[in-house]
Amino acid sequence: PLGIIGNAFNDVWKNRDHILLMQRTRTRLEQAGYTANDIPMLFKLFDCDRNGQLDVLEFQWMLQGMRLGLKKERVVELYEAFDDDKSGGIDPIEFVKALFPDAYYEMYGATDQADNDPPDFQLASDGSLLGPISSMSVSSDIQDDDDDGKDGKTERC
Repeated sequence: PLGIIGNAFNDVWKNRDHILLMQRTRTRLEQAGYTANDIPMLFKLFDCDRNGQLDVLEFQWMLQGMRLGLKKERVVELYEAFDDDKSGGIDPIEFVKALFPDAYYEMYGATDQADNDPPDFQLASDGSLLGPISSMSVSSDIQDDDDDGKDGKTERC
């Protein structure tokens, strides 16, 4: 019985961290002015190999470009939470469904099909996002801005 209780507590504790990470990420997205409707275009912008999914590096570049202030370890944990099937990629539908469940049903319904086109975004020369625009221009690199004390350029695509 004590082993069962210990296991249950451990599972709850792991879920607590996962839930808090999702909540903090959603809050930071909203504070930065991003909505669920922006996510598909952001994924498209950072999907270097154009396979419709972001791998872990593309995901890191996207979050760095969005300037959400998440540390690299937390970005990897977040990515792993979305890539629960370990396929090596996450798509915008999975991202929206996990972080914005109400908006997910408004955007995709129960069929996972998008009905509207999201706004385009542009990257500034420092790698930050400029917001909705009418045409896209992608920078070749972005600033390493993960609070680790190193501000080097990271090659993108």
